[in-house]
Amino acid sequence: MSSHQGNSALPQAITALLDRQQSLESTLSECTALLRHALEEHGAGTSDGAVDSATGWLNPMVGAIQHGADEGEVVEATVNAVQYLLPDAAGAVSLITESASTSLVAAWRGGRQWSGFARGATGAGDEALLHELSRESLEHSVRVILSGLGMTVGELRIWPGGNSIEPQTAQLRTLAGIAGVALAGFTLKQRLRHRSVRDAQTGLFNHRYMEDTLERELHRARRNQGGLGLILVELQALSAFAARHGQDTADQVLEAAAGVLQASFRGSDICCRYAEQRLCVVMPDANVDGTARRAEALHRELRELKVIRRGETLQPPGIAVGIAAYPTHADNPAELMRAAEQAVERAGEPDNEGVKRAQRVQ
Repeated sequence: MSSHQGNSALPQAITALLDRQQSLESTLSECTALLRHALEEHGAGTSDGAVDSATGWLNPMVGAIQHGADEGEVVEATVNAVQYLLPDAAGAVSLITESASTSLVAAWRGGRQWSGFARGATGAGDEALLHELSRESLEHSVRVILSGLGMTVGELRIWPGGNSIEPQTAQLRTLAGIAGVALAGFTLKQRLRHRSVRDAQTGLFNHRYMEDTLERELHRARRNQGGLGLILVELQALSAFAARHGQDTADQVLEAAAGVLQASFRGSDICCRYAEQRLCVVMPDANVDGTARRAEALHRELRELKVIRRGETLQPPGIAVGIAAYPTHADNPAELMRAAEQAVERAGEPDNEGVKRAQRVQ
C-alpha cells in the first residue's frame, strides 16, 4: 500500500527544509507542521485544525508528531491506531537499521503489546507473544510498507485473524503514509547529525566534536572531582609515505589506524580525528597512570599495523603517542590539548620510543 496521493509534494518540501536548515531541531519542527498540513489536506482535520470524530484514530499519531515525539513514540502511536482500526488483528512493526537489516520493534495481539523501545528486560509474557507471532504464517498476513522522503524505513505486518481489512484500507494507507514520512524524518535527522560530527574518511568523531566533548567532559570531571585522560596519536611522515606508495595506500593506513582505535577502547571513550595525520582519544574518568597504560597498549598495536599494496606488505613510517591528563597536566581544555601536543612532539623526535607523558602547562 502507498501513502495518499494528495501528499505527493510533501517529500520534496521536507527534503528542501532538511537541505537548508542548520538546526536539526527546527527541521523536525518544520516537518511536524508539514505533516499537520498534509493531514488537513487529506481531510483528517476540520476547518479549525482539530481532528474530527470520524478520524479520531489519528489523534495519537498527530499528537505524537506535534509534540516532538521520538521514534519509539511514533511507532507506539502507529500500533495504537492500527489496534483502534482492527481490534481483533495481531501485528508487528519492523524498521530498517543503519546496516540495512530489519529489526522488530513492536508486536501486539489480543490486548498484549510488546515494544522494542521499552527499557528493561523482556518478560515471560513478552516472550510468549513474540513466540506466537513467530509461528504465524506470513501467507495469512498483510504487509504494509512504511516509506517516505524517497526511502523505505520499515514495514507493518498485520494478521487479520480471519476478518477482512478491506473496509479499513484507506485509513491504513493514510496511517502508513504519515508514519512513513515521520520515521523517514528521524532517519534523515540521524544521518545529518552523523555527518555533522563524524569524519567522513575514518568514521571517527571530527575535530569540532572532539573540542566540544573535551570541554564538556573536563567540566564534568571538575564538578565530580574526577579525572580525564587524553591520548594523541601522530602518524608520522604520512605525506612522504603517500608520495612513495600512493595516496590510496596512505589513506588505507589512516583508516586502519582509526579502526584500531575504535576496536581498542571502551564505549565511554571518544575516538576522534584531530588533524590530517593525528588521531586522539578522550577518556572520561581516567587518571594519568590509567591513560598511560592504555596508550602504551595502543602504541604496541599500531606499531604492528600493516597494509598490503600490490601484494607487498607495508608498515606505516612511524607512530608517535603522547598523553596528558586533567588535573595532573592542565586545568582547562586548551591547556590539556597543548600539553598532549607537546608530548606527542617529543615522542616523534629521533631516538625517542614509546609513549611520552605531558609536562605541566605553566
